[in-house]
Amino acid sequence: MKQSRTFMGWVILSSLALLLAACGSAAPAPASQFSGLDTSYANALDARTQLLLGTVRLEEDSGSALTKEQAATLLPLWQTSKSLLTSGTASQAEVDAVTNQILAAMTPEQIQAIQGMRLTQADMQAFSQTLGVVPPSGVVPGQGQSLSPQARATRQAQFGGGSGSASVDYLIGLLQTQAGK
Repeated sequence: MKQSRTFMGWVILSSLALLLAACGSAAPAPASQFSGLDTSYANALDARTQLLLGTVRLEEDSGSALTKEQAATLLPLWQTSKSLLTSGTASQAEVDAVTNQILAAMTPEQIQAIQGMRLTQADMQAFSQTLGVVPPSGVVPGQGQSLSPQARATRQAQFGGGSGSASVDYLIGLLQTQAGK
């Protein structure tokens, strides 16, 4: 009887250990993964900035332009995105959640069109220049290319690089016009 209880105890403990090991081995996907947007190519913009510049370019190409309903849906999302990044207190998870909502509001064709643009830091710098935005002193364009995508996005947010307030304001203005607001 004592051997039977010892054996049962070992079976239960072994099963519990296997269960815990199985649960612990399945690592969750990183929060900053965005379906359909590649950020791994040379000088790639982070997903949020690809969506920002890509949406502006979609508006220039009437074939993939946003509908009035999409613009009305995207407008508060981009306003929230701007608020999060300018607050200085937002977590990456909050920024990623809004970015994923923006992705969900766009059609697969629009996301594919943005992905096909393969937007880079140089594209964003050129766009920023058209808006009259210059990088802050001491910030060298292209600096930080060896950083992880998350670290690069953080640095861009800190310095307004690529997705600074002026570019988001420009997009918000486009969305307001498209939505009729």
